[in-house]
Amino acid sequence: MLDARNRLLNAQLDIDGIRNDYRDELSVKAKYAQHEPTLYTTEAEVSKMQVDLARLTYGARRELPHRRYPTNGYITRAVKSSLGGGEEEGEPLIGINAPARFDLAVELYVRPMDMPLM
Repeated sequence: MLDARNRLLNAQLDIDGIRNDYRDELSVKAKYAQHEPTLYTTEAEVSKMQVDLARLTYGARRELPHRRYPTNGYITRAVKSSLGGGEEEGEPLIGINAPARFDLAVELYVRPMDMPLM
């Protein structure tokens, strides 16, 4: 009988512990729910700031000086890193090595000893 009473007391203590854990979880969820609107507000503010930054960056880039040249091709290297009036006539600004329109060609490796046969 004493053994049964001890098991009953242990079971009641376990039930009390589970209830306390459940209350703790509920309080944590309540705190999270309390701060959740702040989280969404902050995320919205961050998103708005990112859009504003992108717009400012685009506006600043649009106001930079532009150079137009009648050459079609791909820019392969920048000779001069900054634009804005320090260039002289005939001075290279960029390197355009690959034309945009080109005829197809084949690259072929020939061993040096086979060159006379070509």
